[in-house]
Amino acid sequence: MNLILNKPNYCNNDDRICVQLLLAEILRDGRTVSIHDGEEWAVHGESDLHEILDSLASTGEDLIEVADKLHHVLGKFYLIYCNGSEGDPMICLTDYTANAFCENIVLKVEDRLSEVAIA
Repeated sequence: MNLILNKPNYCNNDDRICVQLLLAEILRDGRTVSIHDGEEWAVHGESDLHEILDSLASTGEDLIEVADKLHHVLGKFYLIYCNGSEGDPMICLTDYTANAFCENIVLKVEDRLSEVAIA
């Protein structure tokens, strides 16, 4: 996956790396996301990466709700931007639903981060 520079807006580069790797894993297999920015639902049932990235980080936090092709919610990820990552992109991902789906996604993101650090 090639990272998209400067997306999402209004967050630091560590957060961008985490968010883009997280979305790459989430959007596999026809899954969609809805984004709540702490004030309102910014997108609902979206699968276009660029649309999603444009909707993120307009406030200091986002809740990403993941759904499958049948619109069943699989889990949620809570992001806080500029949360003191200072070289650790995973700091942005502050919480997630405690289930096998979300835990597997987080493990895959952590694995991808180690690959990005080596490259």
